[in-house]
Amino acid sequence: MTRFFYYLCLLCFWIPCCPAEPPQRVVSQVPGITEILFSLEQGNKIVGVSTYCRYPPEALQKPKVGGLHDSDLEKMLVLRPDWIALFAGQDKIGDVLERNGCRVFYSSGETISDLLKTIRELGRIFEVPAVADNLVSSISRELQEVREQCAQLPRKRVLYAVGREPGSLKQLYGVGHGSFLEELMNLVGGENCLSPSLGRYPVLSREALILANPEVILDAGASPGEISAKVMPPEWGSLASVQAVREKNVIPFEDPHISIPGPSIAESAKKLALLIHGESIRSRLGM
Repeated sequence: MTRFFYYLCLLCFWIPCCPAEPPQRVVSQVPGITEILFSLEQGNKIVGVSTYCRYPPEALQKPKVGGLHDSDLEKMLVLRPDWIALFAGQDKIGDVLERNGCRVFYSSGETISDLLKTIRELGRIFEVPAVADNLVSSISRELQEVREQCAQLPRKRVLYAVGREPGSLKQLYGVGHGSFLEELMNLVGGENCLSPSLGRYPVLSREALILANPEVILDAGASPGEISAKVMPPEWGSLASVQAVREKNVIPFEDPHISIPGPSIAESAKKLALLIHGESIRSRLGM
């Protein structure tokens, strides 16, 4: 019996593992992954996406499986995916899907380097490495062009408010240090005014805002009415000592695409440059 197990182990050792076949039925809960897969010419394999997967426009035509906090596991199972992209932390859903024979890809990248690495990894998984390499090269080249176009612009201290309680400055989340959004701000002549000690996406108090004293505030948490009015939302008026408020350089805007780390980040960088420096640089950016 001992000799039998000895030869069985040798046999298992020498038999090469069969490589996994490329996915054929894909569900993506991650907007950036969805956009990458379309850019890698894999959109025809996507059978379901989250409610936040809006780019490219073709993603809107795919069946919806809920969002990060309201994922519809039953609908996912009905779609019979053999591969799914989830956010890191969605382990409970991932465990169920794995038990049903689905491979799970957890997305946790936060930087531009992470994005490029993910593109190459997806190129390997879907067996389109050359397409992935070309996409990485294109993104890198476009980002370098934007960097050069903005190199001579004056650097400005920027607060990027990604969300807040409607009509107030409560629960105001800012872009901290270590994210691709901060990298894009730096690339186009902005400097993150927040202290690195605050973390990646901190909730900011009035005191923190006053201490940060930004020259420009990008307010992605403004209401639709405030955005359409194209004027500084009145709730910022209580911070008159902040330079951006004093100079009425608080810019309400809505563009969820900017916050997605995907193939279009060079375009997002250009949009940030316009928000930070004004429309006068549009021709410089070739827009």
